[in-house]
Amino acid sequence: MTAAKLLPAAQAEIRAEAHYLEDKREGLGDRFLDAVDATLRAIEALPRTGSTVVPFVHGDHRIRAKKVGRFRIRLIYLDSVPPLVVAAKHDRQHPDYWKTRLH
Repeated sequence: MTAAKLLPAAQAEIRAEAHYLEDKREGLGDRFLDAVDATLRAIEALPRTGSTVVPFVHGDHRIRAKKVGRFRIRLIYLDSVPPLVVAAKHDRQHPDYWKTRLH
């Protein structure tokens, strides 16, 4: 198992969502971060199990998405070794906003 890497933009999105949730309800931000950690461990263990984000491919790797627990966030990642998380996308965001991060 190889530790996943996160682009700085993905890290910033995770921090922002945790702060937002914590402001809404005490402890919710921490539960979100715990769910992010669990999702990252799942991606690290089995990187090809996330849903394929069709039709996006980057080199020899597929772009995949994995939902973060019960939250409305999906980690968008490259199923490379190590996996590379390019975004923490909220369900209401445009589906392709993160594509420019792959260049």
